[in-house]
Amino acid sequence: MQITYKVDTLQELIDWIIKWGPLLLPLVLIQLGLMVFAALDIAKKKKTKNFNPIIWVLIVCLVNMIGPILYFVFGRSDEGVIKDDDDDDI
Repeated sequence: MQITYKVDTLQELIDWIIKWGPLLLPLVLIQLGLMVFAALDIAKKKKTKNFNPIIWVLIVCLVNMIGPILYFVFGRSDEGVIKDDDDDDI
């Protein structure tokens, strides 16, 4: 089953946004949040499981919604966290 929606005029585009925007906006925000959180987590790690961190960044960015979830389930490692030395001065 394929759903297509052809937009010919600006008014049709506005109507489409009003109709589907409330459903799509939360999904877009969740996607962006997961992507940013996963990318920041990868940047903090020295190592990841299964793949090189660069590969995980590509997966997170290119495989929408599923990529960050795959990283958190299969790629995240508790090892290799870069720790700040500033906390030792206390």
